[in-house]
Amino acid sequence: MRFNLIVRLHPEKEPSKIIAMPDSAKAHRDSTRGWFGTVIAMGDSIKRMRKMVGAIKPDTVCMFDESVSIDDPNRCFDWENERYVMFDIETVMGIRHGKKITMLGDRVLIRRPKREDFKESKSGLWIPAGHEKQEVGGVVIATGPGKYNPTRDRYLPMEFKKGDFVLFPKYGHTEIAIDGVEYAVVQQDKVLAIVEGEAERLSFN
Repeated sequence: MRFNLIVRLHPEKEPSKIIAMPDSAKAHRDSTRGWFGTVIAMGDSIKRMRKMVGAIKPDTVCMFDESVSIDDPNRCFDWENERYVMFDIETVMGIRHGKKITMLGDRVLIRRPKREDFKESKSGLWIPAGHEKQEVGGVVIATGPGKYNPTRDRYLPMEFKKGDFVLFPKYGHTEIAIDGVEYAVVQQDKVLAIVEGEAERLSFN
């Protein structure tokens, strides 16, 4: 498990109500949902990847993408009514420190607004619900440092920042709920456009 993490998946509803997961992991085997979990053990080779993955260590709460099935018998096991899964380090999308989310690499955390989040506007560019377009939008909440270039030992700068309203494809992103609010995690190269002035129309409750 040189580049793997053993993670204890968070339950569907914790007392803090911070993290929500589907009732049945099996029913969501092929879904595009992200997962939160606490790192229990990690491969020795990960220690040499600090520049890329940040301060991941045992007891770190991480956010994972959907590329690993959480009921794959080759990667998971149950112990004392809790599920443990082996994730590859590259599936870690971000790290959670209390209420703060730190994204890794060139990933972007986007809050997807609902219709009621929009203020009155005569010329709305984007319709948050009931649309037929092949793109969706939201407000950037957090970004990673950028894509890491090992040759130059530095990150390539991100093209947008927190507070930007961006459009991204309807498919190919990861959805995750944080504090009961729906977010999308998108890699930078999948963001289609920045829409100037659209974030000002929003009034999140």
